[in-house]
Amino acid sequence: MSGCDGVDGEHCEGCYAKCIATMRLKGRYGYPKEDPFKVVLHPDKMDLPTRRKKATVFFNVSMGDWMFAESEWRREALGIMRDCPQHIFVTLTKQYDELWKIAADTPVNERGGVEIPRNVIVGISVTKREQVRGIDMLRIMPTFTRMVCFEPLLEDLSEYVDLTGIQWIIIGKRTKQVGTPAFMPEKEWVDKLVAMARELDIPVFLKPSMTGPAGWEQIEETPYERIREAMK
Repeated sequence: MSGCDGVDGEHCEGCYAKCIATMRLKGRYGYPKEDPFKVVLHPDKMDLPTRRKKATVFFNVSMGDWMFAESEWRREALGIMRDCPQHIFVTLTKQYDELWKIAADTPVNERGGVEIPRNVIVGISVTKREQVRGIDMLRIMPTFTRMVCFEPLLEDLSEYVDLTGIQWIIIGKRTKQVGTPAFMPEKEWVDKLVAMARELDIPVFLKPSMTGPAGWEQIEETPYERIREAMK
């Protein structure tokens, strides 16, 4: 699927997905011409993981927020994820109050219970102080890998964030989009989050745009091996 109705009806400033949908994809590849960022299902893409045998990391819904999907869409997607244990699926949302839908739409397992597939990374985006509450909601999700994506990191969040119970963090900047300037977070903000993750032995991934001239060393840690080991 693609598209997003925004957080409380408001789209995020500088949303790359909305910009790409509006500037490049409207009227093409299943994106509506009149409203290219409308939430729509792309049924031709649903079975892609089943057709790929080689172990792959899939970013589920990179052009939208899957919490806006119809329940039956999400249920079908989670069933495919469960049936493709060779793959890892990264999910992302800013709809913290809707996280419960992931568990609610997870197909019942052979024991009659609900268990989010271990190869599914349940992730949220947190960019500023008012969104930190989402981490507390993520922490109680019954899932194997919880991820917080601080992209773009717009404020110093170190005094407000508790990473206990989180298994991966990603940090990135805001890239330049039409009408929105790029924004590079201060090095001190990033260093504090990295230090917090180190204390809890949490893998850290700095987006490539954060390294090099910006002054940070390249860090590209992931929880993928931990997940693959658990899937054996």
